[in-house]
Amino acid sequence: MKKLIHAKLAGYILLILFGALLVFHVLILFNLLPSGMVWGGQAGNYSLRTLEIVSLAFTFLFSLVVAAKIGYIKAGKFAKVI
Repeated sequence: MKKLIHAKLAGYILLILFGALLVFHVLILFNLLPSGMVWGGQAGNYSLRTLEIVSLAFTFLFSLVVAAKIGYIKAGKFAKVI
């Protein structure tokens, strides 16, 4: 099977997209973008601030995993997990 793109290129593209997603959630968190754009416009029983902080944490965690997987940062103790 022919590869369309190399794994490192895919990782760099993911890091760029995760970075854009982090910026988007920060803009929502500081009310610079309308909150109706996220969570289907209905935050439910949770506060929007809590949900945005959880989103930021998970996006940052996924970014770290991708960066470690492509060798951009050193995994150290967590090399087996990654």
